[in-house]
Amino acid sequence: NTNLENLYIQGNRINEFSISSFCTVVDVVNFSKLQVLRLDGNEIKRSAMPADAPLCLRLASLIEI
Repeated sequence: NTNLENLYIQGNRINEFSISSFCTVVDVVNFSKLQVLRLDGNEIKRSAMPADAPLCLRLASLIEI
């Protein structure tokens, strides 16, 4: 959902991060309205963040991994 603003899914067994979960198309006019993304306590590493995450999640003030 591109209108989602806060997503708290910490403390699970998530082990991958797909930018397509938040942006079907990643460019300068299509981006997520997500402001808070909490993924801490999962099996994801910060290095697994896709390179285009900052473009898609440009409104996010908090991304916790």
